[in-house]
Amino acid sequence: MPTPFRSLPFLLALLVFLLPYPEVARAVQVAGLYQAEVPVAGQSAEQRNQAIRAAFAQVLVKVSGRPGIAARKELAAALGNAARYVQQYSYLDA
Repeated sequence: MPTPFRSLPFLLALLVFLLPYPEVARAVQVAGLYQAEVPVAGQSAEQRNQAIRAAFAQVLVKVSGRPGIAARKELAAALGNAARYVQQYSYLDA
């Protein structure tokens, strides 16, 4: 005897029931997901690299939803070379 989940009538009924609900599969677009703003004291290379690491950590938190993600040892190399992931940066006057 087939289980109810393998029967054709059950699958057809499930399909008919779920068709009116296309909203279930929609994704939410988040503005600025891959952007961050970090204050810097100056424009030296060392200050810029520190700011890029801090901004990259912010982006990782936003993308993953995990506040402690930047402290994971698996991401140490990526954070150490965070400038590799930057497409654009600029300085804003305070």
